[in-house]
Amino acid sequence: FRQLDLWSTSTFAKYLKEDIPGIEQVARVSRSRPRAVATGEAKQMLHAAFADPSFLDVFQLDFVAGDKRDALARPNGVLLTHSAAQRLFGAKPAVGQSLMIDNSLTVTVTGVIAPVRQPSFMGDAQDSVLRFDMLAAWSTDPVNAAADTRDSWANLDAYTFVVLPPAMKPETLDAGMAAM
Repeated sequence: FRQLDLWSTSTFAKYLKEDIPGIEQVARVSRSRPRAVATGEAKQMLHAAFADPSFLDVFQLDFVAGDKRDALARPNGVLLTHSAAQRLFGAKPAVGQSLMIDNSLTVTVTGVIAPVRQPSFMGDAQDSVLRFDMLAAWSTDPVNAAADTRDSWANLDAYTFVVLPPAMKPETLDAGMAAM
C-alpha cells in the first residue's frame, strides 16, 4: 500500500477511485482530539480516529470481539481497543453496548481489538502518529460527513492509503495523480 497524506481530503479519495483504474483499495482515516466518552457510570477521555470501512481491509487489526466485515460499515459503529473496553465496561462484554461521545452523539460498540502490533505508526501508545483508543466509522465525525457532501479540496487531519495491485508500479499511481 501507499500512504498519501499530502492529499488527505474526501474529494481526493473519491477521484483516486474514479481516475486511476486498477487501484484495489482506498482507505481514509482522520485523527481527532481526545473525546469525552461515557457509558452509564464510566467516563473516559479517549483518543479517537474515524475511518472508512475499507481501513479494516488495508490494515489487519486483531479482533478480540465483533466482526471485522461490518464493524465500521454500520452507521455510528465504533471499535474500542481492548484497554479502552476494559476501562469502560470492566469484565462485561463491550460489543453491542452504547457510548455517548461528547455528550451529543450515541454510538454502538461493534468490535474490540487487541493492541496494535508494534512497531507501527498507529495504536494507543503515546508516541503513535495515529493514536486511538476508539476507531469509529468515517461518517460518524460531523466534519468528515460534511466534507463528503461537497467537492472540497480543504485538508482534513487525515491520511489516505492506497493499495495497488501487484502489477501496478508506484510510478503509475504517481503519473495518475499528476494528471488529476
